[in-house]
Amino acid sequence: MSARGEENQMNKRNRAQLAFVAALTAIGLIVVPSGAQAAGAGYYVAQCGGSYRATPDIPDADGGGPYLAENRCTGAAAALEITNTGGAVINQGRQYTMTAPPGTAIREIHLDANLRRGSGHHAQIGVFDGSSVIPLVTGPDSNPSWQHYAFGGLNHPQVVLRLYCTNGNCPADGSAHLYARNLVLLLADNADPVVQGVGGSLLDGGWRRGAQSFAASASDAGGGISVLDGAINGSVVASGGSCNTGGLGFPYTGPIVPCQVNAGFNQQINTAAAPFQNGANTVRVSVSDYPGNASGVVERQVLIDNAAPGLAFTNQQDPNTAETIRADVSDQHSGVAAAKLFMRSVGATDWQPLETKLIDGQALAYVDSDAVPAGEYEFRGTAADVAGNTSETTRRANGEPMKLTFPLRTAVELRGHLNRGGSRSQVVRYGTDAVAKGLLLDPSGEPIVGEEVTVIEHFGAGALIRERVSQATTNEKGKWRSKVPAGPSRDLRVLFGGSGRFASASKGVGTFAVRSRASLRTSRESIAEGRTLRFRGKVRHFGARIPSGGKLLELQVRVRTGRWQTVGEAFRTNEKGAYRRHYRFGKQYTQDALFRFRLKVKREANWPYKGINTGHRKVIVRAR
Repeated sequence: MSARGEENQMNKRNRAQLAFVAALTAIGLIVVPSGAQAAGAGYYVAQCGGSYRATPDIPDADGGGPYLAENRCTGAAAALEITNTGGAVINQGRQYTMTAPPGTAIREIHLDANLRRGSGHHAQIGVFDGSSVIPLVTGPDSNPSWQHYAFGGLNHPQVVLRLYCTNGNCPADGSAHLYARNLVLLLADNADPVVQGVGGSLLDGGWRRGAQSFAASASDAGGGISVLDGAINGSVVASGGSCNTGGLGFPYTGPIVPCQVNAGFNQQINTAAAPFQNGANTVRVSVSDYPGNASGVVERQVLIDNAAPGLAFTNQQDPNTAETIRADVSDQHSGVAAAKLFMRSVGATDWQPLETKLIDGQALAYVDSDAVPAGEYEFRGTAADVAGNTSETTRRANGEPMKLTFPLRTAVELRGHLNRGGSRSQVVRYGTDAVAKGLLLDPSGEPIVGEEVTVIEHFGAGALIRERVSQATTNEKGKWRSKVPAGPSRDLRVLFGGSGRFASASKGVGTFAVRSRASLRTSRESIAEGRTLRFRGKVRHFGARIPSGGKLLELQVRVRTGRWQTVGEAFRTNEKGAYRRHYRFGKQYTQDALFRFRLKVKREANWPYKGINTGHRKVIVRAR
């Protein structure tokens, strides 16, 4: 037969089968299920030949086995032949069995059959209940004819068409047979499909972006998975499951298990495209089997963010925080995770990172514009959100390039002096206080009010402290004032640390020189010649330490020329600054003589006071 002839014959068989099923439906023997429902929905298996051929699962005794005759499916003869025409004695018989797949049961049987028994062989249609065959009908002994049979109310795993020997030793009989065609079974699918797993990076938790994997798997013990859908916000984006019904439309099928028992999908999906949206998304996985049994729906919420953070430098520098670089950062969905600001001089290639903080929707970085060469600098910002989206900019919110000319803070004029009259230096007595004063002005000469300045006193060697720091605040005229308490000599400097608006500045105030202080006492005011005069006293040292070995002193006497001459050699005090000296007068005086003595406190590198000469003491030496 030619290929076209075979195709025509197949089409005829298909039309005849569908017509037969339609007829069954019309007379109420087949009820078509509608829509997804609970376990127990049914579907119809039509066995007629051709592409719907069934293979018997129990061969006959001689190993041949019955078959479905392609070219006799719609003819007058049987489509399925179970005969005993050989010469041998048949003991076991022959049968054709259709077994319901796991999870299903046979509820109805519809077929056309021609049955005849003979020589102990019975032609029988029955069902298997798990332990034995239950006959539904047995063929007559003579005058066989085609009959239509319909059996309902069943709940069995197998249909058995058989020609069997009743006594175990039946001779061959060519007239005994079972012919069947147009076989239709109603299978009740008692098993719901099961979603076994839903996963992929899309469902890993947290905020997701870009390409993500989406996977699901399901199984069904009945007619197989008809539909396995993965939907996002109600739109299907992934599917699994495949069916082969033999060309018949639901609820009819040729294969007993028309769809995949195990189905799944695992594919990459772009979360930046519809039906995804930034924010919360509903992921829904649903499955149903061939007759429409549906499982419980698996539903999850996933968070998607494919939008880059908003990032732009502010349009203007705040004059009160001129060295603070600001960029507004925002993200509507997953939120800002990090931001970083950079700078470089215009024309340079490398960006220098700045220490950046995120505060109240702004990326903030401080630059010390006085610490780098003056000139024009440009800035860059980067930002990332929690989902991993990033953005970058070198522009302000108004679109202009983010460039600044350093230094950023306004220069100031800082003045300072000691006491009155703008003195740069002052010499005072031991134990005397002083005052440091000055002005803080902007470039136009206007006072800068309410700013703090620091007065630093640097003491010389030998002082108990090296430095003293005090603060003063400018008044409404920009003036500042700070007390300089008594103590050793020192240099003063005033420092303005700057503010967000004004640059720092420093100025030398002057030198505060303090004279030493010492006492000189004599044991007598009048002494006879040849006797010894004793001197004693103490060097004061507030805020200072007596040098190691004592403070160096000279005892001086005034000679007739008016000059002062050292008596003996220079000497030192003890560790507390006290001293004792004595001088023995000779016996050569012819008349009383007047002497004037004083103490000279010498200057030394490790002595933080100026040297002095004490007032003189008069002593009369009496001649004998």
